[in-house]
Amino acid sequence: MMESSSKLMLAILSITSLTLLSFMYHFHDVVKMRLPSPKRDQDYPENRTFCNHPIDYVGNAPFPDIVLAINFNHPFYHNIPTLERYFEPLFPNYLFCGPEADKEGGNKIIAIPQPRNEYGYYGFQCLVEAIRRKPGFSGYFYVNDDMIINWWNLLKLDKTKVWFPSPTKMGQHKMLPTKIEFWWRRAACLERCSKAFVEMESDPTTLQINATKTYLENVGNKRVCCNALSDIVYIPGRLAKSYEIIAQKFYDNRVFLEVSTPMNILMLDKRENIVDIEGLYLQTIYGWGPWTKNTDRAWLQYNYKTYFLHPYKLSGEDERKNSKEFEERVIVPSEHILKDKCLDILDRGKFWT
Repeated sequence: MMESSSKLMLAILSITSLTLLSFMYHFHDVVKMRLPSPKRDQDYPENRTFCNHPIDYVGNAPFPDIVLAINFNHPFYHNIPTLERYFEPLFPNYLFCGPEADKEGGNKIIAIPQPRNEYGYYGFQCLVEAIRRKPGFSGYFYVNDDMIINWWNLLKLDKTKVWFPSPTKMGQHKMLPTKIEFWWRRAACLERCSKAFVEMESDPTTLQINATKTYLENVGNKRVCCNALSDIVYIPGRLAKSYEIIAQKFYDNRVFLEVSTPMNILMLDKRENIVDIEGLYLQTIYGWGPWTKNTDRAWLQYNYKTYFLHPYKLSGEDERKNSKEFEERVIVPSEHILKDKCLDILDRGKFWT
């Protein structure tokens, strides 16, 4: 009798153990199904059924009515395929400018005549060329080749207004005669700026568009030259012709980009009508130093909330690393945003937190 009871108990324990093991395996499978594995979490969603942060635009491209002018300060034209992969789906109408023609790669480059020791000083002329060569668009957008543009943040901006970084924080320097600071003397900026302004005060064309009058009103009726970081600017179509006339006058006098551009936009419209596109300038965070040749810090600072980051380098010491980072952090997420018309993909970049 005792032997039968023992066998029965063993049988019950075996069945209970098997049942418990079966439950544990089943529970593990359920948890595994509900909690994505690290590998799956790294993948991009394919069959989206909802979107927390949708974006909306007409057609296949977000900015079909804006011409993008991409300027190279130096002839690093081998980076054009990478830039085209990123920008072409966004801005179908675009062009490249640089200090010289691309004799080796054969890319279509609008060469901006300038002395070799002043390469990059007159990139704003690329925007002038875009206005001339592609008239009738809603707007014209200028950027340099070493900028990361978070285009999804531009969608909400007023395209009838000028866009410029920190338009209320421009430096001011009295026109001649005055003491010339070091960086101005490097490009003879103050002399050239003063000369351009005096010429415009008697030029019938610039007088007709009230260029100098508008400028003086914007700077408190003081005869000053302004300066500001000027790697990005947007000009609406309604002001494009006026910008072309004004900027050409400054180019004729060889006024440096970071003096010409802020002054030009202050000649177009009232300062309060200029939209501030807030971005990350690494030199304002780290100053000037060794990092300018080794730009790891660009990726330490980059985030998806800002309008742009400058600079990052697809050429130089960090070329391979920066190309890989740009591919993974910017190009691939952008392609998925375009595909889904949804910003949820940026949650991985802590975009919303």
